[in-house]
Order: sequence, then structure tokens, then C-alpha cells
Amino acid sequence: MQIDFREIVNDSRLKRGMSVNRLANRAGVNQPNVQRYLSGKTQIRASDLARLFEVLDLATSNVSLNEQQTRININKKISNE
Repeated sequence: MQIDFREIVNDSRLKRGMSVNRLANRAGVNQPNVQRYLSGKTQIRASDLARLFEVLDLATSNVSLNEQQTRININKKISNE
């Protein structure tokens, strides 16, 4: 199954009442980069995606980016949803 990582991150972030700025700070990722990733203006780096998922307590096992790095393959149910 393929799911847009932006949808997963935004849904989880909003469920937790977390701003983009707070997410970026907790993940140690530059806030403008997170904003660009979530708006689709910049391709996300795998390391930044892993950091965002960690902060949001999302499962990262069996997650891989495709060549466009905008959709992720999910082989297991995402935790905490």
C-alpha cells in the first residue's frame, strides 16, 4: 500500500495538537524544511522522515521512499492511530 507521507505526518501532528514549528524543533529538523516537505515543494530526506516519524511515535519499520520521495510504502499498520 502506498500513502503520501505528508498525509500521515500532518494527520498525526494535528491529532497531537502540534504545530509545524514544534514538530520541527522536537525532531531537530529546520522548520522551513519541514514546511517545504509538507507542502510538497521539496523532496524529503529519509533521515528527516525518520526523525519526524520518531517524534510522532509512528512505526518506521518497513517504510521506504520511492524514487519521487513523496509516497511511502507501508507494509505494517502504523502505530498510534
